[in-house]
Amino acid sequence: MSLKKENGYFSLEACMVMPLVFYLLLFVIYAGFYQYDRCLLEQDIYRMLIRAGQVRSADNREVIKKIKEEDDRWYYDKYALCQLGTKNIEVDYGKIQIAQKAALRVNIPILTEWSGKPEWIFEANVICVRNRPVDTIRKCRKVEKFAKKGKRDD
Repeated sequence: MSLKKENGYFSLEACMVMPLVFYLLLFVIYAGFYQYDRCLLEQDIYRMLIRAGQVRSADNREVIKKIKEEDDRWYYDKYALCQLGTKNIEVDYGKIQIAQKAALRVNIPILTEWSGKPEWIFEANVICVRNRPVDTIRKCRKVEKFAKKGKRDD
């Protein structure tokens, strides 16, 4: 008779613990997709910046055009569950900045109760400093002239 009581308690405990284990497993899976898509988005933006840095033009429109051409060439179905937002590209004389938001839709209410939103949003914002070899050489020559002038005065 005690054997039946133990089986009943075990069934009751399993009935209470298994949903928790199931939701924890779902959370780990969604968190893995979130991290994968976030890292992939940053990788794509860094790749765009490397290609844009190879443009030898001083014209900002050409750099933006190169970035958009590279963006159109890539295959964006590689993202697991996220939906990409709009891309913001800013090109300045000394830097290139690309920012993009994305959202991972989570259709399981218990996983989104703590945030109150049915999606996890992440943003990649990357800045690349543009080095201008001509400007660097000119600055070095100015410093060199100033240093030589200072030695003559002594």
